[in-house]
Amino acid sequence: MPRLRYSAESKDDLKQIARFIARDKPDAARQWVQKLREKCRLVAKHPDVGDARPELGDDIRSTYVGSYVIFFGEWKDSWRSSESFEAMSTIQKSRGT
Repeated sequence: MPRLRYSAESKDDLKQIARFIARDKPDAARQWVQKLREKCRLVAKHPDVGDARPELGDDIRSTYVGSYVIFFGEWKDSWRSSESFEAMSTIQKSRGT
């Protein structure tokens, strides 16, 4: 199984999501971040799930949790001969899409 890593941007995204939700519902904020992290672990195990995003790069894919979109990618780390999986960014999609 590829090793799951979170980009600096995705870590920041998760913090911002938690802060935003926590303003009204602190317990819900923890639950949403947990759901997002669980989805990242799932796609790390099954990296072919989700939608291919060729407009963002050859190996970029996305998946959803509620109204949030998780962008991720997988690649071979040649100097360590291991696979890496990275959650790159999490954004909230607009309600009209």
